[in-house]
Amino acid sequence: MRLLSLFLLTLTLGYGQALNHVSTLASEVTTVTKTSKSEAELKTTLTPILESAFDIDRITRSSFGPIWRTLTPPEQEMALKHFKKIVLSTYLSRLKPASTLVITFGKETVLQGNTIIPSKLTYEGQTVQVEYRLRQQDTSWKITDVNIEGVSLVANYRAQFIGLYGNGGPKGIQNLLSALETKANTL
Repeated sequence: MRLLSLFLLTLTLGYGQALNHVSTLASEVTTVTKTSKSEAELKTTLTPILESAFDIDRITRSSFGPIWRTLTPPEQEMALKHFKKIVLSTYLSRLKPASTLVITFGKETVLQGNTIIPSKLTYEGQTVQVEYRLRQQDTSWKITDVNIEGVSLVANYRAQFIGLYGNGGPKGIQNLLSALETKANTL
C-alpha cells in the first residue's frame, strides 16, 4: 500500500514531466544544430525555441539578486531586454551549424521547488556536465538556471552584477545598466 501511495504521489507531482520537457527541447536543439546550413539559419531557428524554454524574467531577477528591488520599472525593463540578449547570444554562440550535439540525461530530482536534471553534453569532441534547473509554470516547464561544470549561470552573473553595482557608489545602478547595455550591443 505504501508503494502505491508513493507511486500516486509521484504521478500527482508530475514526476518525469520536466525530464520529458528537457529531452524534447534537447532533441529540437540537436536537430536544428545538425541541419542548419548557416549561423544565421541556426540563430533564426533556435532563438524562438530558446526564448520559450528559458524563464528569462526569473533568471534576470535571480541574477540581479537584491539589486533588482532597487531598480525602477524602466530600469528593470532595460535590464530584462539586455540580459535576455546576453543569455540567448551566449548560448547560441556556442553552437555551430551542421555539427553534432549529443546529450544524455540523468535522473531528475526535486529540491526546494526546483526540478534538477543532470546531463552530459558532448559537442565537438568535448564532454561537459550540465545541470538544468526547472520550474513548472502553469502547464509548461521553464529553465530557471543552468549549471555547467559546477558553475551556475545565475550565481556567476549575480557575482558580476554585485561587483559592478558595489564599485559604482551612488552611480552603481547606472554603471551596471551601462555595462549590461554595452555587452548586449557587442553581441
